Amino acid sequence: MNIIRKIRDLAFSLHRYIGLVVGIILVIVGLTGSLLVFQKEIDAALVKQRFERVIPQEQTLSLDAVANNITQTYTNQPDYQIAQFDLHFDPDIYRVRLRNSEDKDLEVFVNSYTGQIFGDRPRDTTFFSRVYELHYGLLAGEIGFIIVGIAALFMCLLTVTGLIS
Repeated sequence: MNIIRKIRDLAFSLHRYIGLVVGIILVIVGLTGSLLVFQKEIDAALVKQRFERVIPQEQTLSLDAVANNITQTYTNQPDYQIAQFDLHFDPDIYRVRLRNSEDKDLEVFVNSYTGQIFGDRPRDTTFFSRVYELHYGLLAGEIGFIIVGIAALFMCLLTVTGLIS
């Protein structure tokens, strides 16, 4: 009977201290995950706030015309190639992703009716790229990714120690 009590006390101590460490990590992962759920909506609102209001017209430009406009505008950055058109971002604003040979992305925002380029931003410096790095790796790269994985493993251990204690 005494050994069972020692096992329960050990399980309770493990449960308490592992819970404190894992709890801090899970709060960070939970809050950033909550932000990431609404990433598209928040990012669209931030982009609309940054750029001028678009007046809708009857017809949007063809993607070829938009691509030609971007190619002509970004001739000083010949390494960038069009990688993706995001047509679901906003009906009035096309988000076009350019990528270079080093896998760096540049997002270009274009008026879908006139082809006017509102501006651009490097993809890896956006608010949500930082939130994503915090969520998956605690802003610590590969080591942070491992720490979050270990915290998830400890969460499973917390379940077992919670049942025992």
